[in-house]
Amino acid sequence: MLPDAPLRQWVVSYPFELMGRLAFQPELLCAVERIVMDAISRFLAPRGTQSGGVMVRHRFGGAVNLHVHAHLLVVDGGYREVDGKVRFEGARALSRADLDGLATQIHRRLVRLCQRRGVFKAKEGNQEEQLDALAACGRAALASGARERRGPALSLAEEDEVEHPSGGGVGRCGGLNVYASPVIDGNDRETLERVCRYLLRGPIALLRLRMRPDGMVEYRMKKADRRGNTVMVMHPVDLLMRLCSLIPAPGRPTRKYFGVLAPRAKLRADMVPRVTARAKASLLSPASRRRGLATIRQIGSTQAAMSSADATFP
Repeated sequence: MLPDAPLRQWVVSYPFELMGRLAFQPELLCAVERIVMDAISRFLAPRGTQSGGVMVRHRFGGAVNLHVHAHLLVVDGGYREVDGKVRFEGARALSRADLDGLATQIHRRLVRLCQRRGVFKAKEGNQEEQLDALAACGRAALASGARERRGPALSLAEEDEVEHPSGGGVGRCGGLNVYASPVIDGNDRETLERVCRYLLRGPIALLRLRMRPDGMVEYRMKKADRRGNTVMVMHPVDLLMRLCSLIPAPGRPTRKYFGVLAPRAKLRADMVPRVTARAKASLLSPASRRRGLATIRQIGSTQAAMSSADATFP
């Protein structure tokens, strides 16, 4: 689905004041994501061209916490049709001032959106907010929780390569952060695969999860916090509450293609690489079937391990 043109990974983190509302108001979150996709694609596309990419919504942070943010893989430039042929034009080099300006533009549009929808409208009287079960789980997942300094943090090597490449930049405005990675060569499909796997990863890593002898659950964080703590300690019920808040709303896709990669985009068929007969044959080859069976066995062993861990819960 990704063209052979240069691409860039973007990460947009929203202000903390909006986090709870974005997590449990799907209509508001979709409107915010449309603003983000539109702003970044317009920012990258030279005049008279169209850009596009794919956006993946994440609801989680590195500590089993509720952290709604957007990961985008966007074509670093734009396409135009000239004499019946599609031509690509690269985007200009980005500076820190450019990223700050983009963050300011997105923040300004988010503020106007929230004002139109009355997101921060004051409640009448002194009535306390009545939380349902899901909202209570969300409030628990927004909290930092109990943490301890116990051994080193556990950061996977493949995540470090994608999360902290040299040459990226960040723009900030009013609690909104916009991160742009270095340009990725569209012909480097191995690097693109690593980035896509990172974008599509799950909310929790079983390698970091451990059941303690005292019945508490220990989750090792990717990196130490400001106080040097490296693990989170919680009751199994607290872990389940956090996991419940990370489940996306039904009927709301967490992956969206936009711009020239949108499903009905006019130029999409001319720029997306076509599947060759050799690639189709490889999908049906014995080696491919063996890899599929190995994946199924791995999933089965993981489920068995989780079942045995559940049996130890008090």
